[in-house]
Amino acid sequence: MKKSVGFLVVAVLAFANMQAVNGAIASEGDSGASAEAGKYVWVVDHARSSLGFRAVEEGRRFEGSFADFASMIILNPEDLSTAEIIAEVDVTSVDAGNADRNEVLPIRDWFWVDKFPMAHFSSADITLAGDGHYQAAGELTIKGITLPAVLEFSLVIERDRAIADGHLSVNRMDYKIGTGDYKSDSWIGHEVDVVMHIEADRAR
Repeated sequence: MKKSVGFLVVAVLAFANMQAVNGAIASEGDSGASAEAGKYVWVVDHARSSLGFRAVEEGRRFEGSFADFASMIILNPEDLSTAEIIAEVDVTSVDAGNADRNEVLPIRDWFWVDKFPMAHFSSADITLAGDGHYQAAGELTIKGITLPAVLEFSLVIERDRAIADGHLSVNRMDYKIGTGDYKSDSWIGHEVDVVMHIEADRAR
């Protein structure tokens, strides 16, 4: 979150878990196995990464973003059995693109940020879905509600830099986002596409 993700993502997207992974690798010394494992721990370059969403308001598409997120990413395309993505998003950092939307999103009917300031995604089930394309099946927690979710992403690795672009589709009503007077999709559509662009460097 820049307060620390941990994902997404992002994910893909460190925080305590990242430090634990690095510590475990370091504690094994410079053996071939530990050196190889270290090649596939990725540290997100936040200056070149972004996390956002796309939705529909009164029939017109709009985009928003989250400024603060953090993540832990372990991903070796040649051995996905060791892959893991953990991401956390500071929901209070949301910007939905205009003052009216930004005014209501923090309230109880929407994100209720006073009680649920963080969203969380984690996956240890990452599979190849085609040439350079992957699926991360995991769990997404928003507003205290945890449900299965699938992050689809493309990945290109060039030397020590990984670049991923992905999306995750959610129905906001599944997470009680926009309840009460906002339950209808006549203002904001129920389907929301969470989108990410992640650039990351090898941890070592």
